[in-house]
Amino acid sequence: MQYICTNCEYHALQWSGRCPNCGEWGTYEEMKDADPKVSVSKGVGTKGNLLGENVVESAESVNLSELMVSDAGGRDTDFADGYDRIDSGIGELNRVLGGGIVQGEAVLISGEPGIGKSTLLTQLASNIGRDGDVLYVSGEESLSQVASRFKRLFGKSQPARVKISTEQVVEKVGKLIDDMKPDLVIIDSIQTALSLQSRGVAGSLSQVRTAGGKLVQYAKRFGVPMFIVGQVNKEGVLAGPKILEHSVDCVIHLEGDQHRFYRILRSSKNRYGPTGEIGVFEMGQQGLQEVANPSQVFLSDGAYEAGTVLSGIVQGSRVVFVEVQALVVERQDGEAYVRRVAQGIKRSRLEVLTAVLTKRGGLRLWDKDIFVNIAGGLVVDDPSMDLAICMAIKSAVEDKPVPAENVYIGEVGLTGVVKNFPGAVRIVKEAVRLGYKKVFMPKTIFDRGGVRRSAKKVGVGHVRDL
Repeated sequence: MQYICTNCEYHALQWSGRCPNCGEWGTYEEMKDADPKVSVSKGVGTKGNLLGENVVESAESVNLSELMVSDAGGRDTDFADGYDRIDSGIGELNRVLGGGIVQGEAVLISGEPGIGKSTLLTQLASNIGRDGDVLYVSGEESLSQVASRFKRLFGKSQPARVKISTEQVVEKVGKLIDDMKPDLVIIDSIQTALSLQSRGVAGSLSQVRTAGGKLVQYAKRFGVPMFIVGQVNKEGVLAGPKILEHSVDCVIHLEGDQHRFYRILRSSKNRYGPTGEIGVFEMGQQGLQEVANPSQVFLSDGAYEAGTVLSGIVQGSRVVFVEVQALVVERQDGEAYVRRVAQGIKRSRLEVLTAVLTKRGGLRLWDKDIFVNIAGGLVVDDPSMDLAICMAIKSAVEDKPVPAENVYIGEVGLTGVVKNFPGAVRIVKEAVRLGYKKVFMPKTIFDRGGVRRSAKKVGVGHVRDL
């Protein structure tokens, strides 16, 4: 008998009120060990042996050549990427998934409460439900609550082929999928699902692990795409074990500020397409509306004030231009330490760039408070913005505005050297195409012949060259 912490998955041989690894109280859950008396027989259909051990029938295999001509459902496929995809009716969702929904695909969608996960899946169910059958399993809301959301979004124009269930037992859901043969299944959410093979309560580690694994098996067995909603904890991390992320085919995260109108759908894992793709939506009365040009969301109108700099990042197959804002103020008398506040980037990255500017760039920053923000609520973990962050801080320190037609891209090392990065040429070409006057980029791109020299392109070799 073993016990496991539902918060950090720490294993122990005896129960304890507090986990010694993470310090959380009341998180230990009993887990049964696997039955050791299991043997594999060479024959098929053997009932047992003289020792009374359980006998497992030998597994089956399929020739690869048979799988090359048909999909899991037995239908011939003739697609560019080899996958039988379904159009979700939502262009930004198709982009994040890699071109559409794949037959038998299990997608895990996570996000903070109230961010719009159920709204997005309601729109998806409505689109698919006009031509196909959809099973919407809601463990968090009643039938009337789900129906009211459909009515609020679509009024009287309701899809006729959407069936709603509040069943929480996944074995019963599997039987319902087998009987109904839907074209899409939505599970909202995995934290309310229950499996008869687990003794834990809903949302516990064993239940999420067991119920999630069974749902993924149903998606593969019946060849039906399945969207599973996963809630996040107070740290913003997907609640439940990491094994759930490993077992599904695609993990997408809906992020944004509830006080802002815009939502960003981002993929962190995708077996049927590229990762790192983003889809941008605007929350309105009619649900999530697609934003065709995300750069318009993250850029301000008019001339830039001091401390505002334009940069570019590569998100999957698209180039997005974002606005970096910096504010530098003298430390007030009586304050024990300076402040480094970062919104949209990691604070550790801001501290590194501040140290580089102080040591290599000749700026006096050790006695100043520095605040950096990425406009529009976008969260970026991309080194291509290092040069723009440095320029924004320098502009704020000297109180000199930077022209709004200038773009700064490049990774800054600890020595102050501006380095090249993947996707730099794409950003430069897109900036020139959109008519920006000057693009400041790593000088190594010029030296290696990455782009042609012109008056619109300026090579930067070191942060002191700013």
